[in-house]
Formats: sequence, C-alpha cells, structure tokens
Amino acid sequence: MEKILPKNSLKRKLSAEDIGGKGLNLFKLAKLSKKYGYNVPDFFIIPVNYSGPNGNILLRARYLNGNGNYAVRSSSPYEDSQQHSFAGVFETLLDVPRSDLVDAIRVVKVSATSEKAQHYAYERKLTLEDKMAVIVQRMVEPELAGVIYSTLSSYPIATSIEFCAGSGKGVVDRTSKKIEIHDFDKKNLHEIFGSEKTVELWKAKHLHNFTIDIKNNGYDMRDSVKLSQRLEEQFGFPLDIEFAWTYHRGRGYLHLLQARAITDIQPFQKIEIPKVPRKDVLVRAEIVRGIGEFQGPVVIYDRRISSQGLSDGVEDELRQLDSQFPNGYALFVPHFFGTYVDCDIPTPNKRVLVEYGNSARSSHALTVVREKGVLYMGSSFYLNDEFNKLEDCLLRKINNGDQVRIVMDGREGLAYKVRDEKNPLPVDSY
Repeated sequence: MEKILPKNSLKRKLSAEDIGGKGLNLFKLAKLSKKYGYNVPDFFIIPVNYSGPNGNILLRARYLNGNGNYAVRSSSPYEDSQQHSFAGVFETLLDVPRSDLVDAIRVVKVSATSEKAQHYAYERKLTLEDKMAVIVQRMVEPELAGVIYSTLSSYPIATSIEFCAGSGKGVVDRTSKKIEIHDFDKKNLHEIFGSEKTVELWKAKHLHNFTIDIKNNGYDMRDSVKLSQRLEEQFGFPLDIEFAWTYHRGRGYLHLLQARAITDIQPFQKIEIPKVPRKDVLVRAEIVRGIGEFQGPVVIYDRRISSQGLSDGVEDELRQLDSQFPNGYALFVPHFFGTYVDCDIPTPNKRVLVEYGNSARSSHALTVVREKGVLYMGSSFYLNDEFNKLEDCLLRKINNGDQVRIVMDGREGLAYKVRDEKNPLPVDSY
C-alpha cells in the first residue's frame, strides 16, 4: 500500500500492518461519527511503506478541512493493540505548521526504534521492527480536553472522564496542575466520584454542566459517558478515548481525536479496606488504578520531578534507591510527569506507585506502568500551602525502608504504616 489514505478511505480494506493500530481505530471512529454525532478532525495516513514525494504530503495537508496547524501522530503496527498500548512511547508532535510538516513526520518515523520503544518491547518480549505509519490531522483549539475511559479497568461498573482546560496534552503528559476526574455509574449515569479539586468544594453529587477555569457552555459529561459505552459496543472492547471540546457561535462541538484499547483490565476481587488509627494513615485516595494488596518497604522520593524529564543525577538516585529493594517496594512520589521513561525505567522493582501530590489516572506514563501490574493510588492537591502541610506530615511519619501496607479495592485505596512487622496494627481500630 503506497498511497496516502485520506479520512474518506472507509471502504478500503485496511490493516494494522499497513496503517498501524492507531490509524485503524481512527478510521473506525470516523466511520461512526455521523451515526453518533461527534466530529473527527480531518486527517490522512501515510502508510508504513509509502515512498512517494514529500510534495504529495504537503499538498494533501493543504487541503485538509479546517484551519490552522497539524497534529502529527505515530501509528505503529505494534501500537494500540488490545495487548500492548505503547502509550507515550512513540512520538506525537502537536501544533505543527505546514512548513515544518516534513521534519515532524521524520521525527515520528524515527521513533519506531527509539530507546523508549526498544525498552518497552524488551520488557514485553516483543521483536520490534523499523515500521511506522504516520497520521497527519488538523489541530483543534479546545476549551477543554482529556480522556474518557469507557470502562474503568479495576472498577468495571464505572466510566471515567479526566480533563483539563486547553489541550489534552495537559492530561496525557501530566503537565497540567488543574486536572479534574469524574466517575459515573454505567447503568444509571449517577456520578459516584469527583476529584477533590472542585467537586468537594461544591459539595455536588450529580453534575450536568460544570466549570474549570472557564465556563464550558453546556458540555454534559453524561452525554460522553453514553457515547463511550456505545463506542465500546461497536469496537468490542473497553476504550481509552482522547477528546476535545470546542465552542463556536453559540454551539458546542465534541471532537474525538483517537481511541485505544484499555490494556490493564483486571478481574474484580472483593477486598475490604481496613480501619486503622488515623495517625498511621499515610495516604487515602479515591484516585486509583488497580486492585490488590501489598505489604513491604517504602521508598519516598520527595523531589518534585520536572515535566521535562529526569536529569542524569535524579535518574541515578532513583536507580540506587530501587536496587536496595529487589523484592519489591512501594514508591511514594509527589508527581508522575511525562512519559514512562521518566520514572519507570529507573524503578523496575516497584510494586506500588503512590502519588501524594498532583495525581491523576490517565497519563501515558501511568498506562505503561499499570500494564505491568503495578498498583497506583494518588491523593490530588494543588501545589500550595495545603499540599506542603500534607507533605510535611507524611515525611514526619515515614522513612525509607519502613514497612507500609497498601490496600486497594478498585474504587479507593489506603496506604498506612505498619509499626511492627511481628505485631501489625489491628485492622478494626481507629
């Protein structure tokens, strides 16, 4: 297949081997868009074995519907399958002007065999070949954007929406400090959880319209919950859907940008969250991914890792801490920014990741961590005096190497200090 494939190539027989998993899912989203009333920004796909001139690419880009710059996305044959997401591993470049398009495409294609990609493949015993299709798509300038989980991986009766103002990059790369999370019961559409940042302040249980720094003009999250369930039925598996919401001339528009299979689905287990003395509680949270228990040593890394990635010194420090606990430990960090390479590669022995600062569920980094069975929980606070007090209290309670227990039931999680391994805390005390 050598021709560039535009959005309307819906009757052609397409395969992930030619256009990648992300490209295949994008064509399916486009095919269903009229039926379900959403928009997929205009796009075309440069297949794996395309060898035509760059002029054809630039001409095709010029005539894409819409205005402005482009999103240039990876679409590897290995990517976005039901087994392996490669989330955040290959390159995606946003807001690319037409003059830089050829260079951006080259950057994405080279990422097919990058260090990150090779590490991801090695850990999963995959043989990685130098193959990469590329998606070129019109950018939209959203008022808010984020991710919809049609099914929560460890709490299958719920759908979750996570978003921030502006571009969804703030969610998937965790560069935004103002992320909201809302979970809905799939049957009755009642909201069963809203993140602490706004909902706790409002004391609201069931939201229709909501705000996040901006008035978002009638966007109803429950419409998106219903839509994600219908798309899950059409695709045949739970979906992680990236979306954007725009508002123009009195009307709102929902744009679906891409969809991938959720790769960390867990069978439900009945686990009870114990009651422990308040003074021994380290973190209690309703922002979790995973279900299970862990008891063992803790490693606290209290330096706030930049969204620009790890310096060599920080990475070496994490590796050294990790090597002290080869049988597993719980890693406590203030933030988990960026792609998985920032915190995951230097810490292969961690069994649990606890964020006690700016936490969320939907980052690319966390998707990759959870595919390996690492439990995740987080307590979400703004980076202000409230957070500083929480951190100070936590660091006075616990030291590296101390015993902790983490219990997660898929809906909420608890991390607490075990003061004596031989005589653990009674679980029925307060």
